[in-house]
Amino acid sequence: MIRFNCRHYVGHKPCKHKRTCDGCGHFDAYDTRILVIKLGALGDLLRTTPVLPSLKARYPRSQLTWLTKADCLPLLDNLTEIDRLWVTDSSATARVLAENFDLLINFDKEAPAAELATIAHAREKRGFGLSPQGALIALNGATEYALQLGLDDELKFRTNQKTYQQIAHELAELPFTAPGPNYQIRLRPEEAAFGPELIASQLHLPGEKRLLGINAGAGRVFATKKWHGERFAELAIRLYADHGLIPLLLGGPDEIALNDSIHKELRKAQVPVVRPGENLTLRQFISVVAGCSAFVTGDTLGMHIALAMGVPTTAIFTSTCSQEIEFYGRGRAVVGQAACAPCYLARCRQATQHCANSVDVEAVHSAVSALLAASLTFRKSG
Repeated sequence: MIRFNCRHYVGHKPCKHKRTCDGCGHFDAYDTRILVIKLGALGDLLRTTPVLPSLKARYPRSQLTWLTKADCLPLLDNLTEIDRLWVTDSSATARVLAENFDLLINFDKEAPAAELATIAHAREKRGFGLSPQGALIALNGATEYALQLGLDDELKFRTNQKTYQQIAHELAELPFTAPGPNYQIRLRPEEAAFGPELIASQLHLPGEKRLLGINAGAGRVFATKKWHGERFAELAIRLYADHGLIPLLLGGPDEIALNDSIHKELRKAQVPVVRPGENLTLRQFISVVAGCSAFVTGDTLGMHIALAMGVPTTAIFTSTCSQEIEFYGRGRAVVGQAACAPCYLARCRQATQHCANSVDVEAVHSAVSALLAASLTFRKSG
């Protein structure tokens, strides 16, 4: 007899245990089918992962399906709480409509996610969906606050003190006690070994060395999140002199020119530099970040990854809010002071970007030094 309600059942091929259902000791029946929709972006998806242990605690015998974009898959890879990973490809709509779920939770306000949440067959729905007129709505009362947060700048920029993790838990109607569960990232042993091996191949200095991860970029969407490259260089020079931290330059292809300029200044100052390159895969990037003793970044995916991997993190906030970030006691925010901030604009409308200019090197140096002095030990993910 085939047991279709086993979480290990695949259908088109044998399950991972390579057993037929009759007499199999690995049978694991589910009683609740959950569909989570969180398509992106990468940083927001990563900071949604703390709901996974909470969902499994609330629904221990659930089958959990997560629908996301293809570029987000590396962040969710190897997470045992997720039974099925679905991608928003050309068959996503058919896949969603073909099944019935007990619970749907959509964390995304964007149209594709809200559309799928609205048409999906689920006994109960939470999060965001669409009205019959196509307007974005809260599917349950607990999502009203998250909806209002996107409509009211005063609430989002100044009044709100809830972290994203708390807001996500409340939206999903899950118990929450600050700071809540950690980010969920699980590297395989060979993936965890990649970073240390790559760093060792570039750093030919005797003795144990501490690395300062520098993630100076901010991506293409919100260029206003970026601090000045020359200030990152000055900071790295000072932290090397004061604490012996060796700069490790990180970023993607868009940060090559920026990292070139920082690298040039560090070489002038005769500061050793580790630069693993700007073409790392996301899992490789995570492994390298995990090897840092301290991390300096803007409000970026790199910030979330560093916090997830337990690295003491100093985050520079220029045009965005720091209130929604949960540092789990292992990070500090340095917030720019400008009358026009926060704004969340992709491009600054001022002749000069006051929020970035208002963050000086001394403030960031002090934040990093304070984290180092605390000698904190954090639980590593994975």
